[in-house]
Amino acid sequence: MNLKIYTTYHKDNLIKDYNLIEDDYHILFGTHKNVNGENLNNCSKYFNEYSTMYYVWKNNLYSEFVGFEHYRRRFNMSKIKNLKNDNVYVRSYNQPAEYTLNNDKIWLLDLQYYENNIKKLYGEKNIYIDFLYNSHDVISDMCFIINFQKFNEMMIFIHTLIDMFDKDINANYNYDNYLKFYNDEYLCRVHIVERLVSMWILCNYDKNNIIQI
Repeated sequence: MNLKIYTTYHKDNLIKDYNLIEDDYHILFGTHKNVNGENLNNCSKYFNEYSTMYYVWKNNLYSEFVGFEHYRRRFNMSKIKNLKNDNVYVRSYNQPAEYTLNNDKIWLLDLQYYENNIKKLYGEKNIYIDFLYNSHDVISDMCFIINFQKFNEMMIFIHTLIDMFDKDINANYNYDNYLKFYNDEYLCRVHIVERLVSMWILCNYDKNNIIQI
């Protein structure tokens, strides 16, 4: 099985605490470490698990299937078999979304920028705007396994929007600039990416091809 799953962690002690190991299928990625190649680890406090996704994508670390998991939320390998290119595999979905445009109580500062930029790219009415307005589905914790070609398509979609937002607020991929914009350490954790991952998957796959494992 041509599969690599990247396990994101952010402190060295988590390796021992959670028995994180590398094997034929798992690669550990410390977002707090200096790494070779293009990366976002300098502001991983903002990007979190997305730092891992970006590193794999930007450095073209190809495997037929690529997966991402969190050090505390991991895939059960016994359930992973016979992967198919037309499917995407997730730990769970159909959970209440963290926020939508119809939920003012948890409206985040970045969401309006993303709404505007999605409309710039895809028009005033498009499947992604419909998702923002109406969907409460979410792929939880950004834990998924996907064909690498599809992963590349997803990352182009996501990072184009992240890059537009970064330019909108003149952040220059600097954590201090993001923190200044949000003015709150909890909000300054790029929660929008989990929404963008969910949006792309649920708008580009039939629900019969979203397999929970």
